[in-house]
Amino acid sequence: MSPTSTTTAAEAKVIHPDNVQYPWYQLLVRTWSGTLYLYTDEEIAKISESFTPLDELPPVFDPWSELVKLTPPTFYYGWPVDTKLMLEYARRMGLVYPQSGTPSSPTEVAQAESWTLVNVEEYLEDVVSLEQTYGSQNAQERSLLIWSLYTNWTPLDERMDEEEIAEWQADLGYKEGPKWYLTCSA
Repeated sequence: MSPTSTTTAAEAKVIHPDNVQYPWYQLLVRTWSGTLYLYTDEEIAKISESFTPLDELPPVFDPWSELVKLTPPTFYYGWPVDTKLMLEYARRMGLVYPQSGTPSSPTEVAQAESWTLVNVEEYLEDVVSLEQTYGSQNAQERSLLIWSLYTNWTPLDERMDEEEIAEWQADLGYKEGPKWYLTCSA
């Protein structure tokens, strides 16, 4: 028993995620084998199909909550990258990738958008990060690129407050608030 705890290890009950509510969680939990485990395409598809972004982070996935739990996977709190909103933000901030003339092919347009995204990411690097997550609503894509404000592992006193989040939401052009997205690196 720790010097500050009044509960012995034997008395503490470890909480587990509900496998019905979070069916993807069973695929993340592996028995330690000492070797690197790579998920199969089928397992990745099951996680991707069954995960939906969370409006609020349940205590079972919050490493800072008081409950005794298994070590939770990483979740990112943010918004999906929306190309239209990102380009509007880049125009307002003077971050559009410079090019001579008008792009003449879809490939040139995609390259210009990719470099503009890099410019925006570098400009915002002290505030948000780009993260690959589950939560895509598109059946053809298994992962989703999001702007992350912080993770469930970020200490509470280092997280943005609601007012700051609302300011960034308005500045980036999002109508809805951020959600919690499961990392693809779980």
